[in-house]
Amino acid sequence: MSEHRWAFGSTPAAWRLAPGTRRNKFPRHIVGYPPAPEEWLTSAPLPSPTLGRLLPYQREGVLRAANAEAHLFAWACGAGKTLGALAIAANHARTLVITRAHTKWQWAGQAHQWVPGLQATVLSSRDPVPPTGDLAVINWEVLPHWVDVIQAWNPTLVVFDEIHKAKAWKRKSGVINPHTLEKEYHWLENQSAAAARITRGAQQRLGLTATPVPKDLMDLWSPLDLLEPDCWGTSWDFAMRYCAAKPGYEGRGLDTSGKSNVAELQHRLAGVSHFVTKKMVAQYMPPRRVEVVFVPEECQVRPASFKADIKAAAKYGKHSLFNVMVMEAASRKRSWVEDLVEEQAPQGKNVVVLTGRHREVETIGDNLRKRLTCPVYSSHGGVDTPEQRVKLLEKYNETGGVFIGTLDAFGEAGDYFKETDVGIFAMLPYTPKDLIQGVGRFGRLGGRAATVYLPVAEATVDERINERLLQRLAAAGEVTDDEELLGLSRAFEGSESDEDILKNLLDTWEIPT
Repeated sequence: MSEHRWAFGSTPAAWRLAPGTRRNKFPRHIVGYPPAPEEWLTSAPLPSPTLGRLLPYQREGVLRAANAEAHLFAWACGAGKTLGALAIAANHARTLVITRAHTKWQWAGQAHQWVPGLQATVLSSRDPVPPTGDLAVINWEVLPHWVDVIQAWNPTLVVFDEIHKAKAWKRKSGVINPHTLEKEYHWLENQSAAAARITRGAQQRLGLTATPVPKDLMDLWSPLDLLEPDCWGTSWDFAMRYCAAKPGYEGRGLDTSGKSNVAELQHRLAGVSHFVTKKMVAQYMPPRRVEVVFVPEECQVRPASFKADIKAAAKYGKHSLFNVMVMEAASRKRSWVEDLVEEQAPQGKNVVVLTGRHREVETIGDNLRKRLTCPVYSSHGGVDTPEQRVKLLEKYNETGGVFIGTLDAFGEAGDYFKETDVGIFAMLPYTPKDLIQGVGRFGRLGGRAATVYLPVAEATVDERINERLLQRLAAAGEVTDDEELLGLSRAFEGSESDEDILKNLLDTWEIPT
């Protein structure tokens, strides 16, 4: 290898080439890099006013990343990766966030909440138009259609949310030029290739993930290559050096399930990553956190076979029709719910989904069994007796995994949900009593910390429920234990009774035509 001049940044082990030099596949001096001074964390400039709101581990990660060209936040789920990224984005004129489809609007909402003045734009169409504002949020699925427009916009910071999703190693294809007889390489039209093209023009790059190594060490190559282009060699180089690669079964492909040069890899990762474990997060997390999230129309699916139900309910009055329309809104959120469960369950989290119709329970259960390896239980009052439902709940508590049921049958499951990490109310409770009792089933005394999601399907009856109930729930803040659940009920004191609120919902709700 030829000699190179290395210029070290203020972040530990942040290898940077001096101007005018080429980068080797692997730096020569991997072990024994100059350590950062101990006063680095305290002397680094504060990225934004948001920094003062961060927890200690968030603050440390932000300070490390703020002075590096590239960094990876490998933080446990619920550790606040979004807030950490926004603290860095506050110092950039143009930030691009690449995330999953169902979290785009959450990014925009949190940007508005945590960084006042930051103008966020959600990019959705497959017909690109130039972004406006300081922060643009796009999902991985449509990214290939936006590459040229985004490159012209020239973001200074690129944030890769769920960066482990961009794991495709093949980004270019080679074709022999018939005139020169030389092989020419062209970018492929996949998500990883699109991300690789965009990342090369950014001044700073930040990766976010709760599962940096979903399967084996080879999963690290693609994220690291996005964050530090060409610093980690080709996928073949990485496999041979760090994965003890060998011919696969019967000589097919490469077996990259091994590991080699682990100390060297750990040393290099220490300079470009910040790890936060569940244990580190647990001491700061309240036992129960409630999140109201919005599901836009483009992330909804068409509800299945509700015409007959709506027609039948209309004969019994507005209350019955309203209840069916809440079930219809729950059906529209099915894809969003399945994606959220698929994101949470592989991290070892126990998840409960409560929806409306029996058919919806069966559909979600069948779909998740195809997508997950953990146990998936589903039950409803249509086929299971109360005793059978209790036995399934007990089995779920023993093995963990995912449990799907109807709100009417399992909304009062008591302590059976106290070992649950994530609760999802696909069908929203629409009276204060049902809402308070439903939320209170999670994060119970002696159980696990829990996050409860209340998804609101836009342009549906959910929006009326949000206006009358959920906004007050959000104002009540975080609920910590069963005694303090009374604090949530106080958010409704001095207002209407359950019957009055329900009557108001019905009186002001326009029956869809």
